Amino acid sequence: MKPSPVSSLIADGALAAGDRQDFAQFDTMVERKLSKDGVVLVGITYNSNELAALKKRLTDDNVNVRFKRDDLRRVLVSPSDGAECVLVENTVGIDEAIGLDEWKNAVAEIERVASRGAIDGDLVRRALSDLKQQSKP
Repeated sequence: MKPSPVSSLIADGALAAGDRQDFAQFDTMVERKLSKDGVVLVGITYNSNELAALKKRLTDDNVNVRFKRDDLRRVLVSPSDGAECVLVENTVGIDEAIGLDEWKNAVAEIERVASRGAIDGDLVRRALSDLKQQSKP
């Protein structure tokens, strides 16, 4: 009997045995194309060696990407048949929990500011930090 994708993640050490509940929180799923650069979700790229290995095994580049709406740091990627899944970190340096709405607001603010001139990475980090501060109770 083949282990479930969740069991495989636990066996590989990507999720602790008690993290089945955490896995269930990846409650939103979209379909994306898997490229040599990984997968892109709302402008955030996710990639890893494990994802590259999965790409080599697949005959179809369409994959399912599951994510948490309140934490875009990592996603679960699986082929359409769901036979396996890979937990993948972002490649853009998001190391704190940032939700989908926060991210979209930050992108909108950056685009607004960018329309007035050039921006840099520091501006992006400041915008995200400001949004995090504003969202705290």
